Amino acid sequence: MTFWLDRLELTDWTLRFSAVTECPGLTHVIPAGWFDESRVNLDRIAEVGEALERAGRKIKLEAYGYDFMPVLHGFRLGNGDLFYSILQWQEDGKIGRDKYSYEFVPCEDQSPSASAIRDTFSSWFNRSAAKRWSSSSKRTLPATDG
Repeated sequence: MTFWLDRLELTDWTLRFSAVTECPGLTHVIPAGWFDESRVNLDRIAEVGEALERAGRKIKLEAYGYDFMPVLHGFRLGNGDLFYSILQWQEDGKIGRDKYSYEFVPCEDQSPSASAIRDTFSSWFNRSAAKRWSSSSKRTLPATDG
């Protein structure tokens, strides 16, 4: 991640990341390790963001944790390009990464289906970014199965 953050093109950018950190009542359908992996990633993002701020860099990293089923996944660029994926149920009864790929919706695509997935992504991301994460957040979360 730090390789990209050293690029001058990222000056004055805000990068927002969200990840599932717990999902009460649904741990039986979330693969073991996802919560821990999310917490480690969010901790790292928060730490790097704090270091960038201390160094006076004009790049802002924001990390968010959420606690609901992570069915939609992806990222949106500032120009409106959208890369998204929808998680699928696996044979073992859990959601997972089998047959996982990203679909690309270029910013120029103004079709009804492109607008619909942009609205869906915005709705999901806005909800997933409701709870700010800090590296101390992991100490207040309950233990998870797995």
